[in-house]
Amino acid sequence: MQLFGTYTTTRIKEDVVFCLWSVDEQTATPSSLPPQLIERFEDFGTVDQQQIWIQRARLAEAFLEINAWQSELSSELDFWRRLFHWSTSLAAEGRFQPGLVKSGDLFFSKWVTDWSAVSVMEQLEEWFQEGIRLVGDGQLVRSFTEDIVDSYVRFIINTKFSLKRSQLGKLLQFKAFYLHEDWIQRLCAEYDEPGVGKRWQELYEAYQDWRGDSEPQFESVGRFCLRLEPTLASTSWQLRFYWMEPSGNLLEWTRLSGYRPLYMNALAEVMERFPRLFQAASTLPIYCELNTEQAYRFFRETAPVLRREGHAVFVPQSMQRPPSIPYRLEVSLDANEQSGQTELGLESLVAFDFRLSLGDQVVDEAELTRWMEASLPLVEMNGEWIVLDQSGLKNSLEWLDQVKKKRHLSLRDAFHLYALNGDSDLLPISIQNLNTTGWINECFQWLEQGGQVEEYPIPVSFQGQLRPYQRVGMSWLIQLRKWNMGACLADDMGLGKTIQFLSYLAYCKEQGWLDHPFLLICPTSVLGNWQKEIQRFIPDLSVMVHHGPTRAAGDVFREQATKVDIVLTTYSLAQRDHASFSLLLWDGIVLDEAQHIKNSSTLQSKAIRGFNARHRITLTGTPMENRLEELWSIFEFLNPGFLGSKTNFRRQFAQPIEKLGDKERMTSLKRLVRPFLLRRSKSDPSVIRDLPEKIETKEYCPLTTEQAALYARLVNELLDKEKNIQGFARKGLILSSILRLKQICNHPALLDQGASGSRSGKLNRLIEMVTEMLDDQDHILIFTQFTKMGHLLQRKLQEEFKLTIPFLHGGVPAQQREGLIDQFQEKGSSPILILSLKAGGVGLNLTRANRVIHFDRWWNPAVENQATDRAFRIGQTRTVHVHKLICLGTIEEKIDRMIERKQDLVQDVIGSGENWITELGSDELRDLLTLHHQLIEDF
Repeated sequence: MQLFGTYTTTRIKEDVVFCLWSVDEQTATPSSLPPQLIERFEDFGTVDQQQIWIQRARLAEAFLEINAWQSELSSELDFWRRLFHWSTSLAAEGRFQPGLVKSGDLFFSKWVTDWSAVSVMEQLEEWFQEGIRLVGDGQLVRSFTEDIVDSYVRFIINTKFSLKRSQLGKLLQFKAFYLHEDWIQRLCAEYDEPGVGKRWQELYEAYQDWRGDSEPQFESVGRFCLRLEPTLASTSWQLRFYWMEPSGNLLEWTRLSGYRPLYMNALAEVMERFPRLFQAASTLPIYCELNTEQAYRFFRETAPVLRREGHAVFVPQSMQRPPSIPYRLEVSLDANEQSGQTELGLESLVAFDFRLSLGDQVVDEAELTRWMEASLPLVEMNGEWIVLDQSGLKNSLEWLDQVKKKRHLSLRDAFHLYALNGDSDLLPISIQNLNTTGWINECFQWLEQGGQVEEYPIPVSFQGQLRPYQRVGMSWLIQLRKWNMGACLADDMGLGKTIQFLSYLAYCKEQGWLDHPFLLICPTSVLGNWQKEIQRFIPDLSVMVHHGPTRAAGDVFREQATKVDIVLTTYSLAQRDHASFSLLLWDGIVLDEAQHIKNSSTLQSKAIRGFNARHRITLTGTPMENRLEELWSIFEFLNPGFLGSKTNFRRQFAQPIEKLGDKERMTSLKRLVRPFLLRRSKSDPSVIRDLPEKIETKEYCPLTTEQAALYARLVNELLDKEKNIQGFARKGLILSSILRLKQICNHPALLDQGASGSRSGKLNRLIEMVTEMLDDQDHILIFTQFTKMGHLLQRKLQEEFKLTIPFLHGGVPAQQREGLIDQFQEKGSSPILILSLKAGGVGLNLTRANRVIHFDRWWNPAVENQATDRAFRIGQTRTVHVHKLICLGTIEEKIDRMIERKQDLVQDVIGSGENWITELGSDELRDLLTLHHQLIEDF
């Protein structure tokens, strides 16, 4: 199959500008397009079985797909593809500016190409020549280029350009007020909606005055032209002379006719201006001969001067490409047969060999070294002359020299070669092929398939059922154990990470692998839950719980632990009893709610990383809550050293991704960690059928008069004080004031104003909601971050509904906590359970509830989702309704609106809690905190 394509229109009013189709090579008739191609292009325009019509605004994205499509292209489509690359290079050089284009009564906001540079005009004229030859109209070339530049800039803005902290980003957050703001927003939008009307006409006239006469103009009678061309001889070049007509046609000496006087005057001027250029053998007035060094000097030094003086200068397009390293590395990795299955792991050694290729041609290091040491960076490759990046070539050769000194690479190094390939900053040479043999071939097949493995049988001793995706998770853990690689099971909360791990553990026991005990570390709140789950699913497994004041230590602990299959303990005890845990070689260590070690510098994290274990597993629904360094901390536990040192990780990944929004670096990191991190979400097609629907709603509550007065007084006090203090004192004042504002929004009693007689709009709304829910026989979880608010809710709801309502918070002892959870899950108990967000937000199974109420917001979607997932998890059979209470006109509403309006600001909000508010200026702080009085409850 051959793919055809043509550019269809230069009229800006028309949305569709490019058409793709295919032709059957045998019958030379249009054929049906492959389904894979249709799928790739269905977002870019109109698609049917035989034709694809591409929209103007998505043209650049479409050509990115065309460039990646592995199929033969027609000569015309290949021309448009090459012109696309040149057009994007103009955009990469910043040769564009904001523009406003008029067509009839419509005004289009476009990024217009800057044609002012003479060198760009010369290149455009050369494309004109090829366009006339291939598509019959050179003007299509310019229109296509302008469409590519506009669509490419929009694509970059919407995918790779970070708008978080820039002035442009701030402008794009809000609805435009002034017309020029609307113009800028339309320039940055994925699609351009045309403007119409008198105001747009006035803006267009102002734009024309601002831009002036910057449109490139062709000479009325033509101009002198020089073209540098290589000959068949490898070291010989010709500098040929032409006259370029206004239409773009090139005329040689024999066809000049009336232009000869102008031609000879221009040639004489150039000869006088550059006499050394014409010392070589010449056949004037047609051409002169140059050697390779002279040709390069002309390209680098003389041609730019001639262009600035108004002459047209053409050089081979291959020389105009940005300097690059056009060679690839082919690596062969052979399994070290002496390693043996039991020694597999990231430190396993593999023999390697490599060869270098330049295009399709194999080259040796000696030739590359000669190029690097040569006085000229101009070399010939496959009939094309290219300019090498000698500095990059030097870095690559130095890297190869370091690798060459090793007889073997570790499997860790091999994974890095695979994952970082294409990221020139981290891997200075591009790898074309990775050829593998033996067990490493199995590893890399698994790597390329994204960690997919053959399913292992469910162990006989496991007393439960596994859903298909849970069986995949069990098999994945088993496979990584066989290769001695740590695994992070990061499924969404509620998808059954516990039973996936327990089925894995049962398999290990049946295989006779547990010759040492397993260690499980979890939060105190779920310690009892783990005991019950093990007893339920693997009753034959012997368990030791290391907890409480009478727990064993030292040699007694070691003696007791070696007699069981698994030891359960908590994070705090893992640090406190570090010496006892270090006495044993553990078969494996599993961390439940592994975000507890996200801070790698804490004593707790360091203690746990120091334990000696054959296999390491983490279970967490949030492997990274706020910062990438949290992911590094988890991987440093799982596979020590795999992501490098913390300092290098911060420099190579965290800073480029978090601060610069580097999408390519994010892709490299994903490829690096993907084999060791398995994450399925509730929205996955293979999972969602096992869960009911979740419906989220926001309940907006007015403040009472009392709350509004307290709120306004506190804001005024804060704004008066913060102007006169700086640094940490100002930050402390703002944070403490925000906490008090949150408390006021909940209930004035939280500020010790006295519970009696105080009124809360939120509490009033909550009672109304709970009344309706109880009438529908719903079961309710109510989350709050304030313990005092929890007790107040408990008292008020018990008085209102004559129920005994439990409150689970951090001060409830572990044994009593388990009783509260079991009691709520049982039929006939209280239909309401109040929980503090920290104590009840993770690790609990509360599927009896079908209503979740967030009485106050944490401003961190990940934390809220964890709490919601106490009810929305496997085992839930009813639709889960989630209600988030927000006080109108307050900071609660403004933060919620900010998160909803601009998703890329969410990371700013959740990445630093409320600390980001302390960095606001006085005016911004006033806008964020000031109360909208018209939203006070009317009594």
